[in-house]
Amino acid sequence: RGEGPLILAHRGGGGESHENSWASLEHMRAHGLTIMETDARVTADGVVVLHHDSTLQRLCERPESLRSI
Repeated sequence: RGEGPLILAHRGGGGESHENSWASLEHMRAHGLTIMETDARVTADGVVVLHHDSTLQRLCERPESLRSI
């Protein structure tokens, strides 16, 4: 869309809301952003989630691992 840099929301924003959450999606859209960089992973029971890390440790203090897709 025109000239200039491409602006996107990394995991939904720079700390304004919980990363990869619905709130982060709403926040980026409220600021006019239309592109979000994120990571899709799969839980042990086969559910696809938006989560950056390969484990739940940093955000949830849990050791379970997630698979990249």
